[in-house]
Amino acid sequence: MAEIAYADTIPVYVELGAAVFEAQHLEAGLSLLLKMMDEKSNRGREAVAAPLDTPDAPQTIGQLFREVRLRKYLTDAERTSIQAGVKERNFLIHGYWDEKHTLALTKPAGRAWLVKDLDRIREVCRRAGRIVDSIIDRYLKESGTSLHELSRPLWESWEPGIEPPPDVLH
Repeated sequence: MAEIAYADTIPVYVELGAAVFEAQHLEAGLSLLLKMMDEKSNRGREAVAAPLDTPDAPQTIGQLFREVRLRKYLTDAERTSIQAGVKERNFLIHGYWDEKHTLALTKPAGRAWLVKDLDRIREVCRRAGRIVDSIIDRYLKESGTSLHELSRPLWESWEPGIEPPPDVLH
């Protein structure tokens, strides 16, 4: 039996990682936006405890988006784009590796198709996430900051290279 050449699958898994990153960015953004909305509406009162970014969080991404829509006006274009991102995120995380997609890994043309498909999903999630980011930025502006300013220390500490630093590896 021939062994699968790992190098043949690298482009697929690179694109999968990028798509999952954007999908989770969207989910974390919706969760943060909901928390910020709760904080703003509860000023002077006890804050609502909404767990963020935990595997056992009580709300799905669909529920998070419904909550945001109930509290925040979204244009039709914003709503449509975020809904598409939520749908693609859910498919990617919960159903992508079905028989069709798994068998596509076995042929060069299938792998090329997977790369394109995952890139499409990444882009849909990225667009939706950027809309959520822009809404978060409106809330942050009230505090005199932005996502860009809050992210600056992370980007300034970036070091090029492939391997994670030893302190990340334990």
